[in-house]
Amino acid sequence: MSLVYRPLRVAYSEIRLLTLLRADNFSEPIRCTLHNISLDLRPKFEALSYCWGQPEIREQIQLDEHCIEVTVNLESALRYLRQRRHDRVLWIDALCINQHDILEKNSQIPMMGRIYRSARTILAWFGPANHAVESALDRIEAYCSPKWQIASLSQRTTTTIRGGPEPRQLTSGYIIDTLTGFREIFLHPY
Repeated sequence: MSLVYRPLRVAYSEIRLLTLLRADNFSEPIRCTLHNISLDLRPKFEALSYCWGQPEIREQIQLDEHCIEVTVNLESALRYLRQRRHDRVLWIDALCINQHDILEKNSQIPMMGRIYRSARTILAWFGPANHAVESALDRIEAYCSPKWQIASLSQRTTTTIRGGPEPRQLTSGYIIDTLTGFREIFLHPY
């Protein structure tokens, strides 16, 4: 079944926001809703940036009353970002912009800079974490301004590191993991 988008009122700077509904279990199906809102109202939301991935490999999620297919990368990001106790409000270009409506895309794409600037947080999804990427993120965090935060996503928890990583002994194994992690980040098809 095809998703029915409510038209956006361009004169009011409307966008769509996706509410990722909470779930008690990591394996539960992904359920979301969409709603229109004006950016002028300063809504609270997070913007998700990710690599769309291979368009022919798809997973199903529930959006409003419809089962729709999304890329594997997006399904994975939603699964890891979903929380147990609270719904999460996100802006995701692939779902919040009607990809089949050229006129809408032509009005929404120029607004993307404003959308990202209006977001409370911008989330960059590289995929499920691994040890090497975690080491690289630790190093980045150690040298970033204290206002920067790097979220580490693993099965059902989100850990936000603040003020730098715990001191670690810089063993050759840790250095190799860190360099491998940087390589994975920089070569990621993002």
